[in-house]
Amino acid sequence: PEPIAVLDAPARRVRLVGTPDGLLAGWYEEASPDLHYQIQRVVVMPLDRDGVPAGPARRLETAPYAYRDSGWSLIRRGDQVLAAWTRPDPAESSGDVTAAVIQPLTWTGEPDGDAIVLSEGRFVRHVLLRTTPLGAIALFTAYPNPEAYPHQIYSAALICNR
Repeated sequence: PEPIAVLDAPARRVRLVGTPDGLLAGWYEEASPDLHYQIQRVVVMPLDRDGVPAGPARRLETAPYAYRDSGWSLIRRGDQVLAAWTRPDPAESSGDVTAAVIQPLTWTGEPDGDAIVLSEGRFVRHVLLRTTPLGAIALFTAYPNPEAYPHQIYSAALICNR
């Protein structure tokens, strides 16, 4: 194995999706070297068919960031890659209020249109995407209200024009 990226902070939740020219890799990168830090950056990097970097690593957002304990997803749909993650509300310091975000990307990982916010609420977590004939389905967990427990599972259909 050969390293494809030299990291300044710990990384987690690596993902990989095929593209016409190779692959798009992605991971969470801690925004701070503190191992207990909750906030992550979402990073993607294009790879060729042999797994060699084909372009620079890109942070999808500089702020706000992804939430550490949440899952994220990377899928190919039509002529785009869709990335989905859980973004904390920057005005809420505890990480309880979050949003499920979907960002269309080019094959090289550059944003390809505006990010879509599916839902904002308490403890939105674990966003998963899967393709469908008309687009994609996003599943995620969240509390429907502060008094409700346990998490509920939500589904959102995405219709893709491309």
